[in-house]
Amino acid sequence: MLSSESFKNAKSNIQGRAGFPVYVESLKSLGISYYENFLEYGEAHFYSKNGYKSSIGKRYVGIDVAEVSNTEQFLKHLYEYDEDKFDYLTFCKHCADAGVYKWIVSIDEMSCTYYDKSGKAIYKEGIPARVYEKRLETIDI
Repeated sequence: MLSSESFKNAKSNIQGRAGFPVYVESLKSLGISYYENFLEYGEAHFYSKNGYKSSIGKRYVGIDVAEVSNTEQFLKHLYEYDEDKFDYLTFCKHCADAGVYKWIVSIDEMSCTYYDKSGKAIYKEGIPARVYEKRLETIDI
């Protein structure tokens, strides 16, 4: 059974953006297949390989998401976040301002795809395994 304590322990491994691959590896060890992060609600939903769904509730106050996405603006902030120019919550706010409604992290594919309110994928990136290297792989949609 997936518990909020399990997610809290996995999250404790993150040290800035560079720790994200370690977090993904921790989720993988819990049997998570993918998760969705919803900016407008401040919630994340985790899905296991055997069909279980778990939500950890609000992690922050929901953020208003722009109606129209701006991929260029989003990518600018994503690269700045990669360079540790601001924290996670600031990154979430910048994403929402650029029209990112949610992202889905596929642990099976080792990818993260960002979506706008219409459900259109606006950007997909690969997640490097274990050791963080700047943008090892980028998959444009």
